[in-house]
Amino acid sequence: MYNFMPVLAALSRVVLVFSVTFFVPWAWSWWGDEHRLQEVWLVSFAVTFICGAFVMWRTQRHRRELMPKDGFMLVNLVWAVLPAFAALPLWLGIPEMDWTDAYFEAVSGLTATGATVLSGLDELPLAINVWRCFLQLFGGLGIIPTLLGPKSVWKFD
Repeated sequence: MYNFMPVLAALSRVVLVFSVTFFVPWAWSWWGDEHRLQEVWLVSFAVTFICGAFVMWRTQRHRRELMPKDGFMLVNLVWAVLPAFAALPLWLGIPEMDWTDAYFEAVSGLTATGATVLSGLDELPLAINVWRCFLQLFGGLGIIPTLLGPKSVWKFD
């Protein structure tokens, strides 16, 4: 039987690193006097960090060298789970946005496809637009592939 726990242990570390990225748009919202959005970024950080820390705590005994099939599972989980956390501030920060559209927007950003369901991007708060651009930088332009690549900086032994 396949043991998912080492893959989840690696995923938890990726989620914990990703949780720190919410401080970039938080700084923009603090600097731009968007007080309502400051709470959105902090809540998104807290939810992401707590989920990552909980999974890391539950899987701390299940560490081993990852095998190629683990790598396939990890990459698929990262591309499915990170957009869910990235969609939180979009869902909470844009009043008319539902969860499906927020998830689509996050996937679009992390894969740098450029597709959007939003209209009137100029009227969005600056921190939301910073987040959308930062998602493209973080995911689609190479940071996630670099972290998960064959010469990864992660050591899971």
